[in-house]
Amino acid sequence: MLDKAETQRSDVGLDIVPFSLRSFCCCSVMLLALTINGCNQFEEPLGVKTPETNGRQLQPAANITLIDLGTLGGTHSNAYGINAAGQVVGGSYTTGNLAYHAFLWQNGTMIDLGTLGGRHSTALAINDAGQVVGTSWMPGNGAEHAFLWQNGTMIDLGTLGGPNSSANDVNDVGQIVGWSRVSSGPVRGFIWENGLMADLGTLGGTHSEAYGINDAS
Repeated sequence: MLDKAETQRSDVGLDIVPFSLRSFCCCSVMLLALTINGCNQFEEPLGVKTPETNGRQLQPAANITLIDLGTLGGTHSNAYGINAAGQVVGGSYTTGNLAYHAFLWQNGTMIDLGTLGGRHSTALAINDAGQVVGTSWMPGNGAEHAFLWQNGTMIDLGTLGGPNSSANDVNDVGQIVGWSRVSSGPVRGFIWENGLMADLGTLGGTHSEAYGINDAS
């Protein structure tokens, strides 16, 4: 399924790492939590020197608690985003591993967010208002569209004219960024706000993607 290419880093103290993988076989999430919120719930390679940390040895895992978030009935799940309230989003296989659905985890419970009519979906980010964004297969499973989930409803954000799109991040005022294919074929980064998806263009090439947005809009 979809993987979130961008990660974030923090120099703050460590408390809790949301951990959703029930089986290590699909990826090495044991060593890399995938996001961070304002409560020091953490995302960073543990105990590894990197250029970004200027050669400092990161704190060992002794002061971190890994929490198994469970699954939606399948064998494994992945967490991709967390907000300041500790709500976690990601994707999980359902019973029998026949489908992979976006989830929202809160208060110890994993909630299936459903799809836009296809078999699979993945939630990639959540803001502090509890708005969730990601991507979902469409009916027939031949295309995927970016979605916004709020108040119990998954909303199709559409595309820039092509068949596929993905929403990768949402800020606290509800602006959403991601990528979409245009009618002529290439992928372009977009920003979605007030019901409209706008093409962010490129730096002279044919391809662009957007993975993050801050609250300064």
